[in-house]
Amino acid sequence: MNVILATIGTDGDVFPDLGLGSSILKRGHRVTLAAPQTYRDRATNLGMDFESLLSTADVEQMLSNPYRGDPFRSGPMMAKWGNPMIPHQYKLLASLASEPDRIMVANPGVGLAQQQRLWKRHVRSWSSD
Repeated sequence: MNVILATIGTDGDVFPDLGLGSSILKRGHRVTLAAPQTYRDRATNLGMDFESLLSTADVEQMLSNPYRGDPFRSGPMMAKWGNPMIPHQYKLLASLASEPDRIMVANPGVGLAQQQRLWKRHVRSWSSD
C-alpha cells in the first residue's frame, strides 16, 4: 500500500506527517509526502517518496508577506496567494490518488481547497445547463 500524506503549510503542518509517515514506513508500507518543496530533503532522508505541492519561491513569497500575521489581512492575502496554485495541486493529488492501492490523508486546508475547486466546477456546469 502507498499512503499519500498531503499537506500545505509550514513545520506545524508538515512535521506531524513526517512522524506519521515514519511510523507507516516501519510497518512496511510505502509513503509519499506531498508538501512544499522545502520539505523534500526531510522526507527523502526518512525514506519517503516526495511530490511538491508548492515551490520554494511560493513558500518564500508567502512567508515574506507583511500581512501574514495580521488577523484581518492574512486570510484574504492567503487566498489571493494560494488560489492560483490549486489547479496544479488538484491535478497532482488526483493523479497520485488514482493509482491502485493508494490511501490519501490530507490536512483540512488541502481538502477544503480541493473541494472548493470541485464545487466551483460543478456549479458552473449546472448553471450552464
